[in-house]
Amino acid sequence: MGALIGAIYSWKGNIEETREHFSRFLESEYYDRKTYQKFKEIDQKEPEGVWVALKHLITKGVIYGKAIAVRSLLSPEDYEEDLKILVPVTDFNQLKIPFGCIASDLINGDEVLITSGNLRKAIMASCAIPGIYSPVITKDRFLVDGGSTNKVPVNPAFQLGADVVIGVDVSRHLETISDPGSAMDIILRSNSVSTHRLDMLQSLNADLLLCPKVDDLHWADFSQMETAMSRGIQIAEKNLKNIRRLLLRKRLKKALWAFGRHPIYHPAKIIHIE
Repeated sequence: MGALIGAIYSWKGNIEETREHFSRFLESEYYDRKTYQKFKEIDQKEPEGVWVALKHLITKGVIYGKAIAVRSLLSPEDYEEDLKILVPVTDFNQLKIPFGCIASDLINGDEVLITSGNLRKAIMASCAIPGIYSPVITKDRFLVDGGSTNKVPVNPAFQLGADVVIGVDVSRHLETISDPGSAMDIILRSNSVSTHRLDMLQSLNADLLLCPKVDDLHWADFSQMETAMSRGIQIAEKNLKNIRRLLLRKRLKKALWAFGRHPIYHPAKIIHIE
């Protein structure tokens, strides 16, 4: 979702037009509420999110046959059609603000940073939740959701030349449990712990990390857009002093980097997508 919002913001150039753009889509005949409502009903406030939703679906036998026969639960044609409506621009060159988005390559495990080429394909790749949306396949890469390798892409922002990076983490918190349960539950819990730890480590280089309280908002409930935005506004206002302080420190930080003091990270592979 970060790739989609970031791309529209980079195209529009301001938050009000970005907000209106998404509101119009959610109120249009193109938005299929039933599809996402289905995921919400299956995934009732489970702390592990979409992975638990998939487990429930498989356990109930709803999609088992489909899941082993196709690459995604939602039609790639519908996915692409939605993106055409949501993203009228087709190339990175048409954006007002420099933009890059993260995707994960299942072929070799690379974290890739897409900064040029076909904008819609880049967004489709970055948003392709494994098993739900269709992956984007290029001649040498098999690209899915950037969250598989980097949920809060702080380091890629530095890689693209940022002086100061404010990260925003909207992941659900990892709740403490008493007993993981069945073998499937243990597998899913182990994956959640690994993801949580990776998220924590990759966020360390952020100059400031904002974590709005969104645990009670379901990932597939887009009727909560205004509520989600208000939570973001609240935490930004709460941290305004810190944000202003960071902007004042910006020049000093840039000078220190000239002496080699720069965040240490494994750089993402920067790619162009046709």
